[in-house]
Amino acid sequence: MTGQLALDLGPPPPPSFENFVPGANGEACDALRRIAGGDRRDRFVYLWGTPGSGRSHLLQAARRAAGGHGQVSRALCPLAALDAFGFDPAVRLWTLDDCDGLDATRQQAGFHLFNAIQANPRAALLAGGSAARGFA
Repeated sequence: MTGQLALDLGPPPPPSFENFVPGANGEACDALRRIAGGDRRDRFVYLWGTPGSGRSHLLQAARRAAGGHGQVSRALCPLAALDAFGFDPAVRLWTLDDCDGLDATRQQAGFHLFNAIQANPRAALLAGGSAARGFA
């Protein structure tokens, strides 16, 4: 009689650039790495793709990498009260996932936050399930 071998699966590792397979999206990954490292030449990036394409993984990886570079980051989501998050000058990197699901009130709050980020040397990474209007 043979015994069963237990597989040590454990929890998945946290999202990082190292455990993401970029495929044809190497340029996007490189841009996010630069931004997470403090480079502010490209301060705004919008990623879009179908569920499971890795856009959430990349936003989380960027926040994790930014922390490794000593930068404060903040993640916002459509379910959070976006209007409760005013601009905080300590935050160097803002991320907003599923931004195409924001209602009108949160879109307006996001617009004001975007303007504040743009007026300062900060960066914002956004992601959604569809291309931004006018850019498709």
